[in-house]
Amino acid sequence: MTPRIYVASLSDYNNGVLHGTWIDADQDADMIQDEINDMLAESPTAEKYGEPAEEWAIHDYEGFPSLHEYESIATVAAYGQALEEHGDAMRAFLGIYEGDADDLVDSFQDRYRGQYNSHEDFVYDYLEETGMWAEIPEWAQPYFDCEHYWNGDLRFSVTEIDGHYFWDN
Repeated sequence: MTPRIYVASLSDYNNGVLHGTWIDADQDADMIQDEINDMLAESPTAEKYGEPAEEWAIHDYEGFPSLHEYESIATVAAYGQALEEHGDAMRAFLGIYEGDADDLVDSFQDRYRGQYNSHEDFVYDYLEETGMWAEIPEWAQPYFDCEHYWNGDLRFSVTEIDGHYFWDN
């Protein structure tokens, strides 16, 4: 699903008129702002009273985990483009991300480990990738308890959301 925002004209809203538009958020900030300006230019309240509609707010959204009513357009565009590129993994990441929109993609790429069906699958992949699995004698590998390793070591360094695993800061 393409992330979208519903932007409403506040002068219309304050006069009991619902006037706004859905805007795809996977485009750059200037294009989103142009669509907002076009919506404001068509304001029924502005036309009726002869005053320009200038104020707007985000009244709804789709495809984002959350957004604020007055989120900056630069942030909306950064999140929207990242969601379009990385999908559900980015949607999960936005639930734990606390940094600036400018650092979003770099932080995601640094912290994302992948999608796994279980903690055991994650641990096994981690041990293989780091070379630690090869250090376990072959006869002992069937007895290695990945779930215990998860609970004893990794779970305090990793966040799991809907099967997506991220290193903590």
